[in-house]
Amino acid sequence: VRRDSSLRVRGSLDSEAGRADLWARVHGSLTSTDWRGESYLRVDGLDVARFFAPYIPHSYGLRGMDLDLESWTDWQAAAPTHTQGRVEIRGLDLQPAPADGGPLRIARAAGQFTFDRGADGWRAGLHDLQLTTHGRPWPLGDLALAAAPLPAGGHRIRAAADYLRIQDVIDILEVRQPWPDLHEPLAALRPRGELHNLRLQAVLAPDRTDWRATTDFEGIAAEPSGRIPGFDRLRGRLHLQPDHLRLELASSDAIVHMPRLFREPLALQTLDGRVDLLLHDGGWRLHSHQIQADARDIATRTRIDLRVHTGRRPWIDLQTDFRDADAALVKRYFPAAILSEGLLRWLDRAFVSGRVRSGTALLHGPLQD
Repeated sequence: VRRDSSLRVRGSLDSEAGRADLWARVHGSLTSTDWRGESYLRVDGLDVARFFAPYIPHSYGLRGMDLDLESWTDWQAAAPTHTQGRVEIRGLDLQPAPADGGPLRIARAAGQFTFDRGADGWRAGLHDLQLTTHGRPWPLGDLALAAAPLPAGGHRIRAAADYLRIQDVIDILEVRQPWPDLHEPLAALRPRGELHNLRLQAVLAPDRTDWRATTDFEGIAAEPSGRIPGFDRLRGRLHLQPDHLRLELASSDAIVHMPRLFREPLALQTLDGRVDLLLHDGGWRLHSHQIQADARDIATRTRIDLRVHTGRRPWIDLQTDFRDADAALVKRYFPAAILSEGLLRWLDRAFVSGRVRSGTALLHGPLQD
């Protein structure tokens, strides 16, 4: 219905696949970009897979998805400036062709959403997100993403997440993996666990790209693969930027599995300390002033400085102080994989019983020596 320069629109869809209602009020001519207005959309129980079947490529493999949606939108200059509402998705079942991506099933995803756009950029958010996969619900939390233009071109990006479950994030990425080279490493490592309070900032400009991120983590686990050790029940905080990784460990009952070094996984009552990895042209440096690793039969404090440069032999300065060691069990801490068979047999026979009150192990110099 048009009244002077205003246009009011009402529409509805009622089908076996679900129902949708639309209301809009527009001021100005829709043939230009000068119009403004408001709109309201409500969708109830829409079977998305059924309704859009003629339009979605079969290779996408959308087997099921029910949608409820309610949104209010303000429009300026023929573009949305503010949107808010609620959304609920049930029974999402994606089974794409194997060459296109991996399967994804989400029992339920629901939350409130907002979107704002202005001269200073745009902001989008999901609030009180409820997500259930594999029969396990996420705790309530928020997700947010914002972008702001930079004076010299490019954008400043900010992202935040109260909670992310690593396995579910990987499942979502595998539907259309943006980094195909990560598929095999992820399949081998099988990372899992939870991230809390993730914060990310990035600058994407014509003359530079920079970023940094921080997150708390809990219950982090991965399988050993190649030179990468396996671990379970890690807890702490992670700081990331292009040339620096800082890991702050604060773990209890952790497990570290290094099959290329030790004969069995190490069960640690305490794993605590800070580790820094610095990247630079031609190499990297790993160092820590103190790592506390305590097991039931030994307590250790380790200092390490490992430097790797292209064209040079790796160099290490490592000191481990240990105390209250059960001599009968100390063999599990021998680096069996790098010891000769004869030396390993001698060490296994040498420690039979008793306790080691304290001691120190030192390793200093080029690693090949």
